[in-house]
Amino acid sequence: MPRFKYFIQERKKMMNYCDSLFYDCMEHCISLAKQTSLGVRGPYVGAVVLDSREQIIGEGWKDFLPGTSLLIHAERMALDQAATRERKHALLVTTLEPCIHN
Repeated sequence: MPRFKYFIQERKKMMNYCDSLFYDCMEHCISLAKQTSLGVRGPYVGAVVLDSREQIIGEGWKDFLPGTSLLIHAERMALDQAATRERKHALLVTTLEPCIHN
């Protein structure tokens, strides 16, 4: 029984840590979403890619492709930035489930 208690305590610590990491990432994603250019229709989306050390290796927001009226999604922008970095076990965090909005 003591092993089980230890496991539960460690699990709670990990969940609190994950909740804190997720909260910080989501807060950053919201600030990125606020960088969306005028003229882009909602929803306004921000996204970050974290590497296995939980460092941001890519970030993005919904915006126009430079010099066009075409849109790039926040997730695509973040993944493009992360493409030059080590992406093994990377995690994408975004303010909106990808492709949920038409």
